[in-house]
Amino acid sequence: MEIVMAGSKKADLAKDMRILLKLLRKLGKKVADEGTFMERKTK
Repeated sequence: MEIVMAGSKKADLAKDMRILLKLLRKLGKKVADEGTFMERKTK
C-alpha cells in the first residue's frame, strides 16, 4: 500500500511540475515580449 501511495504521489508531482513548467513558459514568453518591446522603445 505504501509503495502504491508513493508512486501515485510521484505521478502527481510530475503532473504538477509539468503544469508549472507550462505556466513558466507562458510567463517567460510574456516577459520576453515585453523585453523586446522595451528594447524597441529605447532604440
